[in-house]
Amino acid sequence: GGMGQGGSLALYTAFSFKNPLAGFVAISSWLPLKETFPEVVDNHETRVLHIHGTSDPIIEFNIGIETSNILSRLASQYQFIPIPGMTHTCTDEVLKHFKCFIKDNLPSNIDFNLDCDNEEENV
Repeated sequence: GGMGQGGSLALYTAFSFKNPLAGFVAISSWLPLKETFPEVVDNHETRVLHIHGTSDPIIEFNIGIETSNILSRLASQYQFIPIPGMTHTCTDEVLKHFKCFIKDNLPSNIDFNLDCDNEEENV
């Protein structure tokens, strides 16, 4: 996964990769080559967490929404989370979502003590 351009590259690469992936996270990212993207999708089951700030001046929120509209039709386990007021940055709220995504997608026999239920926890 990644943020910005790195997240965009991760989106395209993960969905076009021939082997299954456990999942990935894209923060403030867009889908490059969106016109040809549906033709290259091999991983419809890849778990994706896509987070985007509504006040992002670098990769505007409407681009995140456009990416979400495409990916939600092509990927069965795609989740888009808009963060109100967030700019092109990574906040504690984003880290909390990221941490919970990891915990939710780890095999049940692996425990990294990631508590996602406590809203007061420092991330």
